[in-house]
Amino acid sequence: FYRWYDTRTGNAIASPQGAPVTQGYVSTVDNGWLAQGLLTAAQAFPAPASGFTALLNDMRWPLLYDKADNVLYNGYQVGGTYSNSTYQNAYSGPRIANYMAIGSGKVAGALWWGPARTPPASRKQRQVPAGQNETYTDPQNHQPYTLFEGHYTYDHIKFVPTFDCSLYQALAPDLVVPEQTLAPQSLGLNDRNTALAQGAYGSNGAKSPAWGWAPATSPTGRYTNYGVPDMGSNTGSVSHDVAVPYTAFLALPVIPTQADSDINLLMASYPGIYTQYGFLDSAEISSGAIATRFMAISQTAILMAIDDAVDHDQLQTYVGASEYAQVLAPYLKVEQYSIQGLAS
Repeated sequence: FYRWYDTRTGNAIASPQGAPVTQGYVSTVDNGWLAQGLLTAAQAFPAPASGFTALLNDMRWPLLYDKADNVLYNGYQVGGTYSNSTYQNAYSGPRIANYMAIGSGKVAGALWWGPARTPPASRKQRQVPAGQNETYTDPQNHQPYTLFEGHYTYDHIKFVPTFDCSLYQALAPDLVVPEQTLAPQSLGLNDRNTALAQGAYGSNGAKSPAWGWAPATSPTGRYTNYGVPDMGSNTGSVSHDVAVPYTAFLALPVIPTQADSDINLLMASYPGIYTQYGFLDSAEISSGAIATRFMAISQTAILMAIDDAVDHDQLQTYVGASEYAQVLAPYLKVEQYSIQGLAS
């Protein structure tokens, strides 16, 4: 499926307000989330399940697989070329696409070992990662794969970083894939540690009354990435100028007590951010100015997180009960990140 469509006509368009095109851009991460939605819907709604399944089965994941580097491309321009970059970070939002590609059986499970946990210590990045090499036996082809199991540290908390410091990249896949139960020594533990580290940064680094950073619309109307500068591997500039409500909700299923306190503190610190239509997208920490825009993706993340928090992770069970999860489970269970315990 293409990245952008005109909601009035169904035709592919070049950008959200762009002109119609005959050959659109295929976004890997967008198709990953779409595939997850189709898989969830097929499990949740038996009557129309065959339609959802037919769409899901028609998705051609090998088209987006860079076999030489054993990673997924960012996307593909139909009639043109693949994107110049690939998804080389294991712990980021695009891992939902890795889950769907492997779970479909159309891409070999060995894709699991392609993306880096951290870049190697010799490569320029935000921190010099600590860790060690570990060798695993692939559950499908039974071949050995050696990974550098690296991690960063903030406030003595060890974690595997996202690419650009975003809590959305870190925690959104956990809303639908049971990482806490299937990967307690890797992804599940890292979800918790990443949320705790962002909480620590709120009081220590940002001097903010509330914590949680991810892409959002600023009070000036600009949509951009916000994050914790010391927590992403990307060395580019990143801002912590705003507090982002939906990130506090993303942490609810992972660290419920701290996240609930953060949500209440956010509403108390920025009166007016919660309205009859839901949460506005951000608040500027220094001035208290509040964004005037609601974002559908932010509202959806909030609702999904609340559903997981109050309904005992029921939302996760749809993917968890699927054939996709049966393929993924051995990979989720076998790996152990180098993040156990606190750093000295």
